[in-house]
Amino acid sequence: MTLLNEPVGCGAGGAGRRRAHEAPRRRVSRTTRGLFVVLVLSLLQACTTLVPTPAGRAGDDAAGARAAWARVLERFVDDDGQVDFAALRG
Repeated sequence: MTLLNEPVGCGAGGAGRRRAHEAPRRRVSRTTRGLFVVLVLSLLQACTTLVPTPAGRAGDDAAGARAAWARVLERFVDDDGQVDFAALRG
């Protein structure tokens, strides 16, 4: 038997009842949450800048890159594989 002041669907234990001092919880719909995510991502994208790709120098190809890397390894890495970062920075 359901009492008049008892919410429908709540058993004798009162599982769905709210206390008088508790504010009702608002549920955020999936659509609202999705729109919020899209808005935040759009604002983050608005903060980015487009930087043009720098113009390549003559000889910037795969072979030139490998040769430059070999020079760095030869000058700044010893036989044990230790990198001299101070010399590399300077």
